Amino acid sequence: MSAGNVVAELSRLIQTGHTALFLKTWEEDRWKSHLNVLCQRTGYVLKQWSSSSVIESSEHLTESVIRSLGSFLRDARMADPRGIYLVHDLNHLWQNPVVTRMIRETLADFDRADKCLLSLGPSAAIPSDLLKDIFEVELPLPTFEEVTSELDAVLEMEENNSFSMQERQRMATAVTGLTLNEASRAFRSVTFQRRSFDDEMIAQLVHEKRHLLGGSKLLEFHDLAEGMGEVGGLENLKEWVQQRAQAFLPEARERGIDQPKGVLLVGVQGCGKSLSARVIAKQLAFPLVRLDFGALLSSERGTSEENLREVIQLMDAVAPVVLWIEELDKAFAGYESESFADATVARMIGRFLTWMQEHTAPVFVVATANSVTKLPPELLRRGRFDELFFIDLPNYHERKDILKIHLLRRQIDLETIDLELLSEVTQHYSGSELEQVVSAAAIESYTRQQTVTMKDLLASREATIPLAVTMEDAIFNLREWARGRCRMATSDSRVMQMLDEEKRKGAAPLDAGQSLRDQWTAYLADGQLGESIVAHVRFHHGALISTLQKDFGAHVETTGTSSLCLEADEFVVMWRGLSEDFALQIQKLIRQKRLFLHIIDVAQYQTAKSILKLPVIKALRDTPLPRPVWLPVKLQLVPPPTGSGRLGKVQVIKDHKTE
Repeated sequence: MSAGNVVAELSRLIQTGHTALFLKTWEEDRWKSHLNVLCQRTGYVLKQWSSSSVIESSEHLTESVIRSLGSFLRDARMADPRGIYLVHDLNHLWQNPVVTRMIRETLADFDRADKCLLSLGPSAAIPSDLLKDIFEVELPLPTFEEVTSELDAVLEMEENNSFSMQERQRMATAVTGLTLNEASRAFRSVTFQRRSFDDEMIAQLVHEKRHLLGGSKLLEFHDLAEGMGEVGGLENLKEWVQQRAQAFLPEARERGIDQPKGVLLVGVQGCGKSLSARVIAKQLAFPLVRLDFGALLSSERGTSEENLREVIQLMDAVAPVVLWIEELDKAFAGYESESFADATVARMIGRFLTWMQEHTAPVFVVATANSVTKLPPELLRRGRFDELFFIDLPNYHERKDILKIHLLRRQIDLETIDLELLSEVTQHYSGSELEQVVSAAAIESYTRQQTVTMKDLLASREATIPLAVTMEDAIFNLREWARGRCRMATSDSRVMQMLDEEKRKGAAPLDAGQSLRDQWTAYLADGQLGESIVAHVRFHHGALISTLQKDFGAHVETTGTSSLCLEADEFVVMWRGLSEDFALQIQKLIRQKRLFLHIIDVAQYQTAKSILKLPVIKALRDTPLPRPVWLPVKLQLVPPPTGSGRLGKVQVIKDHKTE
């Protein structure tokens, strides 16, 4: 609400018979000037009293102040009608019973005249005897337009016209929520002897809002250090955030654009979710405040709910702000909307979800999660979050960007590093693991008083076991959940990444007119058996293992004494009679999640006139089998709708003896 609208509302309250108002504000001088404007428009006389006008020795000061206030109120009661009487620091005096009595008698006379008693201050603490007589009005902080005008005044005073309109809007947004004096001081500090805009200015302006948290133990203020340049890849997420930043501007409000509410970042650990939260705050030019949901919980009855109310109130006070909730899945661990045992936590989560849906203050929630199975469905629906993004392991280009960032940060000469090779050999490494590779190499070389070499980085890479290896199944299940539910933070699709990898590995370039049928033979002629198998499966929209064996048999050895079996049970056979190299290549593609096994009806193999002389099963069994059986499968580029599960791990063994 603008100051003009507030002044109009105060005028309405006074003229409709409110005899006492307490104006809650930190900005005494600003609102005194607005009261002068009110009086000029309405014809009221404004008279003021302050305890500073009383000069007495300290031992008689309190008595003198009360006596002076009594004289002022007596004159106000006897004065002509249409008067506004402003008493400063009244909230420090009315706990005295004599002062309370004087106020009650004064308001009784004011009720029969067109007069009003006013006081200002940051907190009221109105005594119970006066609660029914004094109406409390919370005066708003400066609007975006008022802050922008103050910035223009500061720049004009400094004769500085080097900032564009968009840059000024970002600066004004960064300090919205401060008083006008605080904003003015912040502007003067960051523009002093500066003639060009940079992101560091935004970080400094946002830092001025740290004190608004008031030393809260529930919230943690984070300075804005990282910018978009600190994040490798994630182009879809970056573009989305830049668009949402524009939606917070006043012009967007005027055009009826909804205010963004937040984003949920789901993905593999160490792939930049927390870093993205910090970058989002800087891009929006909002303070970043981190909430540990678990810290809200208390063993004392009612304290947990009170903690949540305090957090929500603080968010409204600090707004605009980015509220960062890290590992949201842990906060909701075990929560079920209908059967959750802990009523306190259930109420808190319900209240929090309602606030996320209905809050109107510019609070942008950035939540991160590593596991999605613990999140309640009502949290994931639109209206609480504007978008759900999935952050996967970085692809080749993203790894290259990430490595470059960390190498430059440690002042490592890029001319001495084969960045392409390093990016190639770190496939399946997360962003944090790539940082660890560079950091460990830097520490090792520093202790030897040497500069970092490519050999150091490769050795560090060998010593770092990626999470994608130790938690392969969990990561794959997370990817499967995200498919169709989340927007990808990286623009590259699975197929585009695969084609790019083929190109980087030296695959023969394909002419624009070359058919899909010719692609797999072109890769095979170039010695790339794995790429050739993938291209064959792509062309046929899936392939039987027997078909692969037959088609590739004219070019490479595909027949032998090896079987492709389930890793969990070697008696579950997918196909037998394969050469070891050919079987191992298929196994490798399945383990790399480039090809997937789908259970099919045996009739498809019968149509292809290729049958194994083994008993056929139509589904996986829960217990190991006593003898070999045949599970008919087909290779596809996409996983089964329910995920690969045990079909994602196969082994190559020598054919079982014929029984």
